[in-house]
Amino acid sequence: MLILSMLIGKEDMLRLEDFKKCRLTDIKAMKRKHEAFESDLAAHQDRVEQIAAIAQELKYVTTKVPAAFV
Repeated sequence: MLILSMLIGKEDMLRLEDFKKCRLTDIKAMKRKHEAFESDLAAHQDRVEQIAAIAQELKYVTTKVPAAFV
């Protein structure tokens, strides 16, 4: 959910920005923000993969449990 909230509005912002009129310092600042965003996204990706692996394990375990215990 956090990743989704980070992404909301980013696409619209990119469509609205007129990069031809930006100064070099503005572009460098945007690049730093983008790099920070990529870093945050990579950190969250690891968590998502861990949760997906746990979900697969739970799915496997629950298919092996007799119906009386579910």
